[in-house]
Amino acid sequence: KDRIIAVEVKPASAPIHDVARGLFQCVKYRAVLQARADFESDPRPIETHLVLGGELPKALIALRNSLGVSVFEKVS
Repeated sequence: KDRIIAVEVKPASAPIHDVARGLFQCVKYRAVLQARADFESDPRPIETHLVLGGELPKALIALRNSLGVSVFEKVS
């Protein structure tokens, strides 16, 4: 009740391009939820997380960092 959370989930079998798309989905969720919160004067903080069944590919670490997306790995 004290925050707004959006989660994008990708299975361990997701190819790298799908994981990258998941990072961008989190950015989209954050922007849409922030716009709604601003319109409704909702002061709660907004969090977006990418949850992976496997590990974040090393090639996507810089993208994750630049987008500021929180990633949870090896979640079952």
